Amino acid sequence: MYNAITKQFFFKTVLIAGLMFAFTYCVPPEQQQAEMLALQKAKRDSMRKVNYNKCAFKLSNADQYKLQDNWDSAIENYTCVVKLGCAEDFYDPLYEDLAFCFFKLGHIDSAAWAIEEGLMFNNTDRHMLELSAYYNKSDIDKQLQIWIQINSLYPDEIESMFTLADLYFDKEDYDAQIEILDQIILIDPSNKKADQQIVAAFESCGRDPLERIASAWENDKMNPNNANKYAKMLFDRGEYSTALIVLKEASSLHAGNRNIQNLLAQSYEMEFKMEEALAVYQDMAVKYPNDLVLGMKVVNLLIDDMKYQEALKIAEKALSSSGNDARALGVRGDIYFAVAENCSAGKGKLNFNDKLVYHMAWEDYKAAIAKGNSMVKGKYNMLNNSNNSMIISSKSDYFLASNANKVSGKVFKTVGECYSWITRQVTAK
Repeated sequence: MYNAITKQFFFKTVLIAGLMFAFTYCVPPEQQQAEMLALQKAKRDSMRKVNYNKCAFKLSNADQYKLQDNWDSAIENYTCVVKLGCAEDFYDPLYEDLAFCFFKLGHIDSAAWAIEEGLMFNNTDRHMLELSAYYNKSDIDKQLQIWIQINSLYPDEIESMFTLADLYFDKEDYDAQIEILDQIILIDPSNKKADQQIVAAFESCGRDPLERIASAWENDKMNPNNANKYAKMLFDRGEYSTALIVLKEASSLHAGNRNIQNLLAQSYEMEFKMEEALAVYQDMAVKYPNDLVLGMKVVNLLIDDMKYQEALKIAEKALSSSGNDARALGVRGDIYFAVAENCSAGKGKLNFNDKLVYHMAWEDYKAAIAKGNSMVKGKYNMLNNSNNSMIISSKSDYFLASNANKVSGKVFKTVGECYSWITRQVTAK
């Protein structure tokens, strides 16, 4: 009997061993792992169901302690929620609040750990990723890793790309920084901040950024931004003649680009090629007739070129379209002042026509000042001197007028070759 029992026990032992062998060696490792994970999850789910109410109570307690700034007690209760197996149900904002409490106690490493634990439940949570970067601010490599992940989740978000570029700059990885900044410019070609940071990156690694920008222009002249950046850098360095070479070619390729035209005109000015500058500004004024500043720029250049009649036409048009703007009034006064100054030059004494035109300038300056243009006060005060010898100020001036000057009563007009084109009249007091 003993032998029979022994044999039966032996056969059972062999059978169990065989089954264990079959399970261990016949089931693929991936299936073993999956089944093990499934068992663990089932155990966790069961535990969560049993402890859910207790966890909710602990979480409520922790929140109250947090509001009272009792960070240690809050941490103790938040940690209980984790130990009770309920983290999956309450991870948001459990780990964020836990990290905050650690941070308040100065335990930065623990705060970073808490956020890392939270990210295990949702590794794409933007806010928690940023918190992780913040709590790891002493570890630049960790910050880079996090912001690279954020950038991959939000690939066209410029602000996060700038943060990543700044981190590369701090790490002195200038090539990576420039690569990110170039991506920003692809998204937003007019982004000046990215341009400036690229220049700074080149300078930091001992390279001349002009080489890069010049290369971009040579490789793609149909992109107006390449021309504008290259010419602007040349202009800022005072290399006006080279800037003009680039701008003249660019303006022929991009005739409608205002930035290029404006920089071309400025470069001509800096090279004292005023006629060329005036021609460009005039062309722009035709394209942008409502641009008062541009119109006034053209007027001033025409005054310098003694083309007073042409300047007056533009000034009158600007006044009409702007509702007698203070700046336009001042510039028109400058035209009359320059005309009178030019026509009276070399005379020993002003005649009545000279006084009439100076008087027109005085009237415009007075009106401009009344509208807030203080830039013309100097010329106004000079004309409005104590004896008023430059304007029509009293009846004694009337005796200087010829019959041709008199329109009616106290209304006068200019005569003579120098002022023949002026149609404005002056009503004297």
